[in-house]
Amino acid sequence: MYIATGVSRIESFINLFGVLIIFLFILAAAYYTSKWIGNAKFLQQNNKNIQVIETFRLNQSKYIQIVKIGSKYVALGISKEHIDVLTELTEDEINLSITEQNKMDINMDFKDVLAKITKKKK
Repeated sequence: MYIATGVSRIESFINLFGVLIIFLFILAAAYYTSKWIGNAKFLQQNNKNIQVIETFRLNQSKYIQIVKIGSKYVALGISKEHIDVLTELTEDEINLSITEQNKMDINMDFKDVLAKITKKKK
């Protein structure tokens, strides 16, 4: 009776260890897959001639966006049905310092973002 119980404990331990190994493998696969997809999307957006500089939401389905197309800046009114050009802007009319700070925040590592958040809470 003791031997049967001992074998059962060993089998349970082996099963638990196997499940733990499978869990760690799935976790690592999810991490590297999300990192790969994130880099692919970033490179895809980074190599374009069109950049969204800023978006302002008016209501659920209407936005105003400042878009850089080539070397020109354009203000667009965007709704579900239409995209209208509101005006063309010069670089002097746009406050780019805020958007440059946002770009730096996007390129920060998770560790830096976490340190910045915990510093604000203290």
